[in-house]
Amino acid sequence: MKEKSSDIGVVIGRFQLHELHEAHKGLIKTVLEQHDKTILFIGCTPAIGTKKDPLDFITRKYMGEEEFTFSSILPLYN
Repeated sequence: MKEKSSDIGVVIGRFQLHELHEAHKGLIKTVLEQHDKTILFIGCTPAIGTKKDPLDFITRKYMGEEEFTFSSILPLYN
């Protein structure tokens, strides 16, 4: 494990699944281990409940908070 740096790590994703899969978890763990603070940006669109975008921001935010502790979780609108 690397020593943590004092900068801020950033994870950006859409996470339009009903649970985080192992690749998501691995990426997030790596960033959290290497930074004192980490921000999760969740890609959002105005369309909610469509086949491509079935989950809203709040649902995906809670999904991230269930397993990890971020400094912030913010929407990133396109």
